[in-house]
Amino acid sequence: MQVGSLYSCKWTTSPYSTIERGWDMLMLIRVDYIDDEVGRYVFYDVIQGVKRSISRNLARHCKEINLEEQCTQ
Repeated sequence: MQVGSLYSCKWTTSPYSTIERGWDMLMLIRVDYIDDEVGRYVFYDVIQGVKRSISRNLARHCKEINLEEQCTQ
């Protein structure tokens, strides 16, 4: 993950669920380290206008938003 990049973070609560949870557009603003390992990712929620602190386990669901691909489709 790269600071300044945009991400969409979506997940379901179980393999049988069709309900998606998460955020549509987050900008990574900081990575917090604990004992030389990534502890939490701090994002700015572009849509809601608030900071979100996400664990590395939850951050594995985040996918980078590639604006160039979206503009050409």
